[in-house]
Amino acid sequence: MSAVNLMKMTEKYKGVTAFVFSSTATVYKGEDFEEESETGPIQPYGRTKFMVELIMKDFAHVNHEVF
Repeated sequence: MSAVNLMKMTEKYKGVTAFVFSSTATVYKGEDFEEESETGPIQPYGRTKFMVELIMKDFAHVNHEVF
C-alpha cells in the first residue's frame, strides 16, 4: 500500500489518530546525526523516504482533526 493510500484510509476511518512511519538515517546529511540534524538525502532511497515524510507532515497539517 502506498503512503498516499495509507493517508486516504486515515480519512475514511476517522478513529485513526496516529501511526508510525519508520524512517531511515539516509534522510540526513553526513554520518553523525540526531533527529534535529539537517536533512539532505543524497541517495534515491533517502530522497523518497524524505519526500514521503514531507507529504505526511503536510497532510497532517491540513487534516489536523485526523492526526
